[in-house]
Amino acid sequence: MTYARRTSLPAVAIFLVALLTITTLLSLATGAFRISLSDLFGIIGDGPSRDTTDAVAHNVFWQVRLPRIVLAIIVGASLAVAGVIMQGIFRNPLAEPATVGVSAGAAVGADSWLKPRVTVADRCEVGARCRLQSGAVVGSDGFGYEPVGDRVERIPQVGTVVLEDDVEVGANTTLDRARFSRTVVGRGTKIDNLVQVAHNVRIGRQCLITAQVGIAGSTVLGDGCVLGGQSGVAGHLRLGDGVRLGAQAGLFEDVPAGGFMNGSPAVPFGLERRMAVLSRRLPELFKKVDSLAAALDALRKDAP
Repeated sequence: MTYARRTSLPAVAIFLVALLTITTLLSLATGAFRISLSDLFGIIGDGPSRDTTDAVAHNVFWQVRLPRIVLAIIVGASLAVAGVIMQGIFRNPLAEPATVGVSAGAAVGADSWLKPRVTVADRCEVGARCRLQSGAVVGSDGFGYEPVGDRVERIPQVGTVVLEDDVEVGANTTLDRARFSRTVVGRGTKIDNLVQVAHNVRIGRQCLITAQVGIAGSTVLGDGCVLGGQSGVAGHLRLGDGVRLGAQAGLFEDVPAGGFMNGSPAVPFGLERRMAVLSRRLPELFKKVDSLAAALDALRKDAP
């Protein structure tokens, strides 16, 4: 497991200012720093004279008037404060070990950002430059059960989950570990909040999975797929590259590359739009059918 470290230029500046402040306070406390305002203005304005420079160097580095034990206490306290500042500024901001659960054998790549309450289960892998929002779970057990007599027995899920580089996972999204092999999310794919990815699913590269999508077990998505909010994909399906699903679509069949499906059950987008338009005319059509049926009944009554 690795965590990348990131230190910004402002953080370095803050640390240097803090260190300079501590050094100055230390010098003042020990009586080592004694320089008059005239000497100070001389240094800032016309430049220091040789005598002033020598006096400053002598005073700063050699004249310590307090006992050694007091000096040791002050130096120790100053170093402790500097250490706390360094830990606060230079600590790894990409993961918070106290609130992030990374299990034994899990691997997190360089420059990946894990927010609080993220869980990466044992033997799962998170690639480089990934971002996992709070509550994301990588490697929960897949929903594997088998009816045995009058009981439902659990089937062990012993596979893993692999997030390739540059993947982003939204808050409270769950990616289940595979039953035997791997659940895979391809490079650059972005997954929104509250998404369920079941065991053995394989998502291609550069896909967009929006909020509240559910993908059932062993389904395979090609590269560049886009799944609209609250859409659902049944298990063991194959979606080609560039497939798109509209919001709340319910997919129950394979879709070739470039397909655009909508509705529930999902059908090609153009057909679904025509059906939607026609469905609005159903009341009018029923009235016409009723009038035609009444006219037909009248003809039958008038017939000899």
